[in-house]
Amino acid sequence: MRNAFANLAVSIQKGGGQGKELEFQPSKEEAGWYNAEIVPTQTGAYSLVFSGQVAGQEIEANIPIEEVEDTTLLEFPQTGGGGGSDRQQQQITEQLSTILSDFSSQIEETRLGIENIENNTQKSLQAAEDAKASADTAYMMGMIGVGFGAAGIIVAVIMSCRNIS
Repeated sequence: MRNAFANLAVSIQKGGGQGKELEFQPSKEEAGWYNAEIVPTQTGAYSLVFSGQVAGQEIEANIPIEEVEDTTLLEFPQTGGGGGSDRQQQQITEQLSTILSDFSSQIEETRLGIENIENNTQKSLQAAEDAKASADTAYMMGMIGVGFGAAGIIVAVIMSCRNIS
């Protein structure tokens, strides 16, 4: 029986890091099929890494395979207080920690946004008060100018009346 994997190294990797060499053997039940035994012990994404030759053809490939899920999904009846429930509690704790951290970050961002709005509102109110004070000053100066103009006209009329007589 020929072994297509004779010149081909195959390993399984978790994520992009840890790897383990696999020993593929021809299947005894079906010709052209090969088997390797592995029991993944962690949840996550795995991939097969091929390196070598098959029938003189160079092969370098990294092929993702189905993601490994938590074994507690398959347990029946579920273990009471064993490793499965500890893992579930740890996962729940990690998820809650992540959620609380995100929530705290969002609260801090909202608080900073509110402070920014409050500062901008104060600046706008101060600018409006300054504009009102400037308008009041301009109005007062205008009225003083009109008063001086009216006084000048009155003085001119009085002076021209005296000069005529």
